[in-house]
This record gives sequence, C-alpha cells and structure tokens, in this order.
Amino acid sequence: MLATSQLLAQTTDSLFFAPRDFNFVKSRDPWLTGTNTAGLTRYQAANISAAELSLAHRRGGFVNYDESPNAWSASALVESFYRLSPSVVVYGKMNYDIFSGKEMTGSAFIDTSRKPFDLAEDSLTNAGKKHRDTYHLVGAIGWDIWKGISLGGKLDFTATNLAKYKDLRHKTKYMNLEASASVYAPLGKSLALGTGYTYRRNTESLIFSVYGTSDKVYNSFINYGPWMGEVERFSGEGLTSGSEETPLLDEYHMGNIQLSWDIIPNLMAYGAFSYGYRKGYYGRPSAYSIIYMQHNSHLVDYQFQLQWKHNDQAHHLDINYEEENLRNYSNTYRSQINSS
Repeated sequence: MLATSQLLAQTTDSLFFAPRDFNFVKSRDPWLTGTNTAGLTRYQAANISAAELSLAHRRGGFVNYDESPNAWSASALVESFYRLSPSVVVYGKMNYDIFSGKEMTGSAFIDTSRKPFDLAEDSLTNAGKKHRDTYHLVGAIGWDIWKGISLGGKLDFTATNLAKYKDLRHKTKYMNLEASASVYAPLGKSLALGTGYTYRRNTESLIFSVYGTSDKVYNSFINYGPWMGEVERFSGEGLTSGSEETPLLDEYHMGNIQLSWDIIPNLMAYGAFSYGYRKGYYGRPSAYSIIYMQHNSHLVDYQFQLQWKHNDQAHHLDINYEEENLRNYSNTYRSQINSS
C-alpha cells in the first residue's frame, strides 16, 4: 500500500503553460544538482517549491536477510529554489523519515554503504522489531559577485537514530555533516568552469545490550568483505560492547572540478571530476580505551552528462564512474587490570 501527496507551486514557466514539476525544473541544468553550489546562479526560472507527504506499508515473505516482511514508513519533505536578488540564489531542503519493521535481523549499522567492515547477526533466529528516525537538512547559496563569476557554499546535515527491540539489542546513532565551498566562472558564451572543496565527517555509534536470561549465547558476525570474517560472542566487551557506545568515525577531504560546453543552443555536455582522501577508525582514542580498527582510502568520482532540452522536454545521457581503494587495519590488543 502506498499513498503520496505532493503540492507544487502553481506558477507557470515562460517556456510552457502547465504547472511546473519540481524535479523537471531541477534536472534541466546539471549545475543545479552537482557539488558546485556556485552554479546555482544559473537558475533562471521563477521561484519554485515542493512539499511531499508519503505513507507506505510493505508486507511479504520474500525479502532479503536485512529487510522486514512487515514494515511501515512515512516521510515529509519540503524543497525549494528561491532567487533572493538578481545576484543571489538559494536552495533549501528539509526531510523527516520514520520507519518501523518487524522480524528484522541484519546489520547493526544504519548506513552500510562503503563501510570498512560490518557487524551483522550471525543467524536469523533472533529477529525482532526495528525502529528508525531520520532528519535531513540542506542549505546552499550561490552569489554572482562580478559578471557571472560566482561563489557558493553548502551545508548538508543528517541525523538518524535506530534501535532493535529484541536480544541481541542495539542502539545506533548516526550523524553526517558535509560542508563545501565552490567557485563558478563562465568562459565566453559557451563554456563554464567550476571548482570546489568539500569536507565531510560522519560518525555512527553502537551500543549492544541483553535484557533476557544470561545463559543464552548471542553471536555477531564481523564481516570484512563478501561475507568473510569472524564471529564474536557478546560478552559486554569487544566490537559489540555493552558497556559504552563505540563510534565509527570517517573524515573526507575532497576537491572537485566541473566543465560544461554548450555545443549548440539546445545541446550541452557537462563533466565533473572529484578526488578525495578518507580516514577513520572504530573505537575511542584514549589511554583507557581501545581503537579496534583504523582505515583509509582514496576516492575517485567522474560524472558525464550529455543533455538536449527544448521547451517542455529534456533528454540526457549519463555516465558515472566511482572508485575507492579502502584499506582496513585491525589492531591486536590485550586488556589488563592492575592494582591501580
């Protein structure tokens, strides 16, 4: 069952005579959705906003190991492009999402993409209810300072809470903060060049617990790759600690460059390249706590779009390439308590 309600600003573009679709307006120029927010000054249409409410219920037995056969989800979204002045354009987005699923197992992490390792349940016998709340805020600005040369800035913040309500229980807190600064410059009538820097930091903290009888054994699978790893028994210590929250921290430093070429009036080629460095660890860096793992990687991302647009239609061909070479190091340690 799926129910969705969407409200769009009922203004009309000068190019066509129907109420505008927000996603269509946003996708008409790749500079509006890329990493370079200084390109927001290219926005030429009237101000537009969208508000969306959705409610979904999914039920069925044929699901993946980390999915729920009986789940509810709801979300509320507001998104807008707004020109404050002839030289300043801003973009904003607010989103709240709630999810509740029964008979769930799988990973204790919220965001499992590109993790250096995973902590998952080693069997399907302890499936239970999971609940998740997500808050997402985005704010961006583009400022034309002189003859099309623009400066841009963006803040993207996400906070998520997740809890499982059956042993082996876990509580997970996720935070992602992304800040970027960029420059955009037109080169003649058909070329445009942009560059920028992005700093990203995210943390995901885990704490495990057992409320039932202590004679039952609970195991977690430490997945280092395609289901290759080791099993850890829950004892209140280690990677599945029950005594304190254990954070997984990631920091990213990324530089990017963009180039677009208006080949003919209605045909444009756009390319974006970014390179970054990532480092992080799982544990707490102090003299009285353990850093269980440390990781680092180099990231490469390339995007190309060939777009043709005319009045109320747009067609584009997209080519994306991503590469990350991640190294994860597991530390060997011994815990010892003396008379002090």
